[in-house]
Amino acid sequence: MAPNYHTPWASTPFVAASMNVPLAELDKAITKLKNIMIGGGGIITYVKATGVLTWSATINIHFTSDAGLTVKNTISASNVTLTDDQFAYVDLSETTGTAVTVTVASIPAGGAASTMKGYNRLILAWRDANDNLYPVYLHPQYNDPDKIVQTLTDADAVTIDWSKGSTAEITLDRATTAFTFSGGYNGQRCVLIIKQYAGPGAVTFGAEVRAGTDLASPPTLTATTDKKDYLGYIYNGTDTKYDFVSVTQGF
Repeated sequence: MAPNYHTPWASTPFVAASMNVPLAELDKAITKLKNIMIGGGGIITYVKATGVLTWSATINIHFTSDAGLTVKNTISASNVTLTDDQFAYVDLSETTGTAVTVTVASIPAGGAASTMKGYNRLILAWRDANDNLYPVYLHPQYNDPDKIVQTLTDADAVTIDWSKGSTAEITLDRATTAFTFSGGYNGQRCVLIIKQYAGPGAVTFGAEVRAGTDLASPPTLTATTDKKDYLGYIYNGTDTKYDFVSVTQGF
């Protein structure tokens, strides 16, 4: 690409020959970020505990090229991992239909050379020192796991990825279902809703699930067909354990 519009010009006399280049660079920067549109059909999730940012379907980016033409870039479904003070970005291409790749870079310390100045560099989101994610241009259908309910299919072994939703619901259809938990963030409150069948069925849990002195894990489920039991857990990131903290039954 040509010199960036942020690059200082040592000497720029006020004549057309000298002014055209820096003004053109400034115009490119303004043009690319004016009325840019981003959207897609998938769900965007972020797991605070791991820093993993995931988009489940293609993201479409529409912007205006230097020549004033509408350009479309795409980002294929994927994920990246962000650590503290890092940001995710793409470098836009003026060739319409180009599939661009999400890259991660660190935010430089104050006074250091910028990693963000490219006029075609579109910053999608950044992670702060407290592990929070702040969307910049990546905002369509951004979802918090605490607002998502997962519907699971029963099997002999079922893994629940709590980054995909802090509430999970399942209808039993066999004598025993073995659950494994993963994907939680520190302090996450997870609710497992179990609907009974005529068996009745029972459940077991992996070593990542632990119980205190007042609740037995796994609990004895309500035996009545179609009744639901609600099991509550809090993820302890320090101990990497899902603490069994509540059960209410027979709904």
